[in-house]
Amino acid sequence: MRHRSSSLLALVLRGAASMAAPKTPQSTLRPAKGSAITFDDIARIPRPGSQGVAKAAFSPDGTHLTYLKSGDGSLTTQLYATDVATGTTKLAFGSETNEDSFTLSKEEQMRRERARVMATGVTTYAWAKNADVLLVPADGALFVKQGIAGAATKLFDVDAFPDVGRGPPLDAKLSEDGSRVVFVWNDEVCAVDINEGVPRRLTTGARDVEGVTNGVADYCAMEEMDRYEGFWLSPTGNRVCFEQVDETDVYLLKIPRPGDAEDPGAAEEHRYPFSGATNPSVKLGVVGVSGGDVAWLDLTKAGLGEDTYLARVYWASDATVLACVQSRDQRTMRLVAYDIDKGTDRVVLEETNKAWLNLNDCLRWGIVEGEVLIASERDGVQHLYVHSTGDGKVLRRLTEGTDCVVEELIDIQNGLVYYLGGDVEPAKCTERHLFSVPYDGSSPPKRVDDAAGVYLDAAAVSKSGAVFLQHSAVDAPVVAELRSETTTILKDASDAPLVSQLKPPEFFEIPSTDGATTLRGAYYAPDANKYGPGPWPTVVSCYGGPHVQFVADKYATMTGDLRAQHLRERGYLVIKVDNRGSKRRGLAFEAAVQNKFGCLEVDDQVAAVEWAVLCGKADPTRVGIFGWSYGGYLSAMCLAKAPMVFRCAVAGAPVAAWDGYDTHYTERYMGTPSSNPEGYKEGDVCTHVANVEGALMLVHGLVDENVHFRHTARIAQAMVDAGKAYDLLCFPNERHSPRSEKDRAYQEERVFAFLETWLK
Repeated sequence: MRHRSSSLLALVLRGAASMAAPKTPQSTLRPAKGSAITFDDIARIPRPGSQGVAKAAFSPDGTHLTYLKSGDGSLTTQLYATDVATGTTKLAFGSETNEDSFTLSKEEQMRRERARVMATGVTTYAWAKNADVLLVPADGALFVKQGIAGAATKLFDVDAFPDVGRGPPLDAKLSEDGSRVVFVWNDEVCAVDINEGVPRRLTTGARDVEGVTNGVADYCAMEEMDRYEGFWLSPTGNRVCFEQVDETDVYLLKIPRPGDAEDPGAAEEHRYPFSGATNPSVKLGVVGVSGGDVAWLDLTKAGLGEDTYLARVYWASDATVLACVQSRDQRTMRLVAYDIDKGTDRVVLEETNKAWLNLNDCLRWGIVEGEVLIASERDGVQHLYVHSTGDGKVLRRLTEGTDCVVEELIDIQNGLVYYLGGDVEPAKCTERHLFSVPYDGSSPPKRVDDAAGVYLDAAAVSKSGAVFLQHSAVDAPVVAELRSETTTILKDASDAPLVSQLKPPEFFEIPSTDGATTLRGAYYAPDANKYGPGPWPTVVSCYGGPHVQFVADKYATMTGDLRAQHLRERGYLVIKVDNRGSKRRGLAFEAAVQNKFGCLEVDDQVAAVEWAVLCGKADPTRVGIFGWSYGGYLSAMCLAKAPMVFRCAVAGAPVAAWDGYDTHYTERYMGTPSSNPEGYKEGDVCTHVANVEGALMLVHGLVDENVHFRHTARIAQAMVDAGKAYDLLCFPNERHSPRSEKDRAYQEERVFAFLETWLK
């Protein structure tokens, strides 16, 4: 179905001259003249003004704040500690290697791909909950420190116990008392007592067994559920709950590596659950830290059948495991409590939603005996509720309204629940703040931070009342600060290169095409003294998919977006808008795209262009669009469904058809191919390519194990079948997001040359 443009824009376009043959740009593969921003600058990570600290946490006694930080502005991070009382900072642990991600094991590479981790060096660490002990995985080994001042000790030589495991351990966790570490080694759960240093295997049946793992989260759990762990330690550390994943019935996808110069047959194999097809079989078991028999927990006790998802797992006590089991259609979730000693189980509570259930990590059990805290979108936005652990009924509601919506639970200290959240109304939906609310419900939430117009990326709270905040705004680079008796600045990114010359974008609001809601967007306007008052050639930068907010009061993704800044410097207007289906506007706004991907998103992107044309900012005959992943899909759909609006599109790593993407993501929004055949057909790029009148550039990594290159190949074949020309840019050694800075710079050069060809 051809997109319906507004009559005014259609008249403007029909009255304009027909598309002339594109001009060849004066220069390609060289830094563009007329801009202080180079292609190398655009490719460099982190972006200017965006680098703060990561994984900030207070020590158990509250005397120190620890965090990961780069000392030289690179992606290599080390562990630092700041004394809360004095503000003095020192290096707590430094990695001895500057590893490249491609030297990591395949398992670790995949974990980092799922978590979108780009950093090297020390990338994670953990405090024991009740002891002054630090665990630091680094340099392929496990290290422990007795407090900040203690020396780092390697737990064991990873090559000395071949009967237990080989290579770097994965996903190491420290017991609450700091006495032992549990980890995954060669697909089995293992443990080591800190005082002994001799690792032992707790599980069996997975090592060297194709398709079976113990203690490792499956692909969809990591990629779509934000659950990266596959085992959980009990409070005393004497038991381990773990998941066993059997993927032998899941489709085995073979991905060639044609960029391998040594092996012409090089390829990777990945178990990939395509929409409507078979998911992994998941079992949940409990084993003692000395090994022995496994107590298997029956997930069908949730009463949702056998084809379900294990969404979350918690320990309520040393004898009780909690499992959040989600139905395959993701509209029902039940919390099941398993008593390990008695061998009994019961459903504690149930959540349902006609659209879908967005997962969160807000559940806390037993803050008060007989109570469980959860977050729910049952009334359209996410709020905190306290339920009875007996009959599951609501005891009280802690938050309500649209201006203090819950997103991320930070901590519970001194009877206060701290969380990050914000307002879903358009004027303030781009901000995020730290709130506190009494657990007993005695008063409404209060803002903890005091700045307006900012977005908090992270926060932490200590028992003594010290607070860590990391924030930015479109006009203020990232600042990480520790607030106690005084304020200590841990990181201020305002002195990063290029920051002084970057101009923030301007926000705007427009009605959606149905007039039922308001869309929030931003634009980057060229220098009118240099390029005139407009209208200007225009590039729409988009994402557009669920679970992401693209327009926010964040420096990194807005002012620090050097591609947008470079285009602005070269005389382009750049537009961003969060269409219906985007995050942080409430469930109804997000669920507007249910069962119909590629429809309303296109309408709303077109509405943003129409607004810019009517304002005299956008030249209606020179509009292009760029996006990656879902944004790549949306770019291709806009070119195909709104050919009168978009002259060219760059589709990076695009989905072509939703039957080629995974179960948990796709079925949440679209159902299955058999339950929603019309929606899948309408949402297929290939259905609409015959309508393409402009230029299409496809960009993709050949070893992308998330959105497979097969998607780009399907679009390319459909273009050939329709007699349409297209450009193709491939990266033989890249996955979903290019990791090589050289590759990213090359991509920016080629994309800019393409835009210059068709829009100038």
